[in-house]
Amino acid sequence: MPTGDSRFVDRLTLETLDRDIFSGTCHAGAPLRAYGGQIAAQALMAAGMTVDDIDRQVHSLHGYFLR
Repeated sequence: MPTGDSRFVDRLTLETLDRDIFSGTCHAGAPLRAYGGQIAAQALMAAGMTVDDIDRQVHSLHGYFLR
């Protein structure tokens, strides 16, 4: 049985579809819905995957809730 940690990491794992194009998964218990924090985490992972230089890591993430 998967642990909570492994399920969390599975949610952040992205599939590379093309150069700079990635696909992620969402929670199986809520089809067609995603938690905003998960989307932000996947976006951060995708951004990091577009950079080849190991010395250039993401150092900040900002999110805004606009109306």
